[in-house]
Amino acid sequence: MQPSDQHLPWTMIGYCQTSMTRVLFIAISSLALVGLQREPESKVTFIRNGQVYIWTTLDRKPQQLTSDPSVKRMPRWSPDGSRIVYWDADDAKGSLGNLVVLRSDGVIVGRLPVAAVTPAGIRIEGMHGVEQIGWADDADVFAQGNINPYADEYRVLNIDSREMHSFGGFGFATCALRGITAFWKPVFPNDDTMVLADSRETGPLFEIKEARDLPTLNVPLTWDGGCDSIGFIDPRPPLRLVVISIRERKSQTKAVPQTLTDIHLEAAPDGFLIGPGSLLRYSVGTNKLEVTSEDLLTTLRKRHRGRRDAEKQLQASDSDWWPAQLTN
Repeated sequence: MQPSDQHLPWTMIGYCQTSMTRVLFIAISSLALVGLQREPESKVTFIRNGQVYIWTTLDRKPQQLTSDPSVKRMPRWSPDGSRIVYWDADDAKGSLGNLVVLRSDGVIVGRLPVAAVTPAGIRIEGMHGVEQIGWADDADVFAQGNINPYADEYRVLNIDSREMHSFGGFGFATCALRGITAFWKPVFPNDDTMVLADSRETGPLFEIKEARDLPTLNVPLTWDGGCDSIGFIDPRPPLRLVVISIRERKSQTKAVPQTLTDIHLEAAPDGFLIGPGSLLRYSVGTNKLEVTSEDLLTTLRKRHRGRRDAEKQLQASDSDWWPAQLTN
């Protein structure tokens, strides 16, 4: 009896009577499947029905990691993709909640209160609420929240020791792979200057004078794919891409087309993709700005669409993908 064609891989054309030919076709089919699996493995953590889930492109089956009734928000992958931190928002109005760390099999390995307290248990004022959380590095997680109209507080908590330290600023961008956070230090209205600093406290990386004249104080920071450089679009006309090498502490600039609107940066292995639509690609090594190749654009659009479709089918909210970078 002949097998149904609809159950055969596309490389098996027709049905062969001899066993040897069958083996040959099966071998060719297996090689084709290996080729299909060369797409980068990725996985997503998300909230559904109030619980934390994960889903991978390999098994394509959602796995529920939590089951308790607490309010959960913002699940985020660790740099190596082995653990997740999420914000347990229960009683957050009085205590700022907890950061809960769990392995990808659902085992909780840490529960850290966000509120800073004295040894006597008195809460230290500062952050009014939690707006962002994530990983500062492999051993530390962070919570970020507003403290006044000019600044946020960024609290770093060690998973093992539970020790906490914090610093103020805004526009925080964290490279958990390197354990470095870049941010703007607001010192105006004193001297009307925005200072770009990092968590290593090695001095200013860049300064924007006369910040009051900026069309916006929202100047997003983006790390390149290797976390060697930090980049941003200087909003002062004419628009420029500014890239600062963290190691050499040197900056280089490149003019961007003034016709672009809603410009944003996305990490690439050797620099940045510049949007909207990742139309331009900047190389840090050559300081060149070029049109993104059609092949790369097709790949990016395919992967964006694949992730978006997966989230829709999973009924996922507050999702976080690992790896976050879509380019190889």
